[in-house]
Amino acid sequence: MILAALVLLAAPSLQTNVVNQGNPSTSIYCPVFMTKGEAIFGGPNVKPRGYNKTLQRHMCFTHIVRPLQHICILEGFDQGKCIKRSLNWIRRK
Repeated sequence: MILAALVLLAAPSLQTNVVNQGNPSTSIYCPVFMTKGEAIFGGPNVKPRGYNKTLQRHMCFTHIVRPLQHICILEGFDQGKCIKRSLNWIRRK
């Protein structure tokens, strides 16, 4: 029973609520990137927050969206769907 559930979750065509995976039917989640200065001098209780929305967006595209597009294509999903998901993220903001 448990094995059957795992097989279903691993199926590439299945839509899941897991974010940042190759499957083009899932959403893209971008974390808030902490600046290096905050990480070093802010202390352990500093919550990450973005100072510059343009920088945050660029970092998300560079570190999350673009690599996900490559992973999506490498995992054998339709290239058009992979690119469309990235374009939808770009247009959404």
